[in-house]
Amino acid sequence: HFYKRERTEHNLNMEMSTPQVVSKSFNIQQTISAGLEEDVEMIIYKVFDEFEKNSGPRFNIFTEVWHQTSMGLIFSGRESFREMFQFTEELFLRVKKYALSTLGGKTNHALVRYAALYLLYSLYFKQPCRPRVKIRLIKEELEDLLETNVMARQENHWDVLYSWSKLFTSHAFHYVACQGQMGLEVALQMEQKEVEERNTSGSKEEYFKSKEFLGLMKKMGKAHSKYVSMKTSLASSNVETEKSLFLTDQSFPQTVRQVGEQENKKREEASRAGNSAIGEKRRGIKYKFYGGSEDVPGGQEDERRVEEDEWRPVISFSKRGRGGRGRGKKGERGGKKSGN
Repeated sequence: HFYKRERTEHNLNMEMSTPQVVSKSFNIQQTISAGLEEDVEMIIYKVFDEFEKNSGPRFNIFTEVWHQTSMGLIFSGRESFREMFQFTEELFLRVKKYALSTLGGKTNHALVRYAALYLLYSLYFKQPCRPRVKIRLIKEELEDLLETNVMARQENHWDVLYSWSKLFTSHAFHYVACQGQMGLEVALQMEQKEVEERNTSGSKEEYFKSKEFLGLMKKMGKAHSKYVSMKTSLASSNVETEKSLFLTDQSFPQTVRQVGEQENKKREEASRAGNSAIGEKRRGIKYKFYGGSEDVPGGQEDERRVEEDEWRPVISFSKRGRGGRGRGKKGERGGKKSGN
């Protein structure tokens, strides 16, 4: 019940805050996977809630949520086959992590894993790509999914077993050694993807500025004020036997808020330091490539310019110097001829 209540509050806060996040972070140059993480999380936890209400992971419950959310339209609007292929790969990658036993370093709920398997099954056979995009699986992920199916067999969830068997017999999985593609030809694409994901996830990492945290702080402030007023009406700090009731922080919500602000400042300073270090390293590599030294500190820009000016070759001479030397040589030739 605690897990369900926590997820319900999270979904409500996400639904309230998602339109504002999308309107603020919209960019004409945004990636094809923008907003994909939120859509996948929304439908999986909606299915999870319905599973708990109906006490079982039935596939007909999943199909009802599928039609309610119009998840089948997620492939619409793609401009080319290449974009559709890349989008489908990103979609499978984001859904697959919810089907594993651990999610975000914590134990994943079994009903969440069943919902993710249903979603993988539906998206794989719904995708418009021909040939179909396969789901990448490393050895550890395959073993994890097999354990999930063993658990489903023990609990007699035959719908889950059918979805897995259909995917397996249809050769829906691509067994690989790495989760992502590796190689020189994809190095630049991977770097761009990491930068874009870092930029899009920046707002998620700032939890202490999120609407969810502010809502919790508001609730905690009201509960704390009620607690303090009730305590002062029933006890007194002047009585020796009741002094222990007043050892708690009287301004606890404000203290938590200050801790959150300090944490945000630390993260901002760390991100600035990381960005400056990366910039200095790239500048040093570029300068080394063009014939400079390996390390170029940020405070020695003026010295570097002076050295570059000293080593810069002279391109032209003055006309007067060339003319004077030319006339002198001509006169000498004339004198020698006249003397002869």
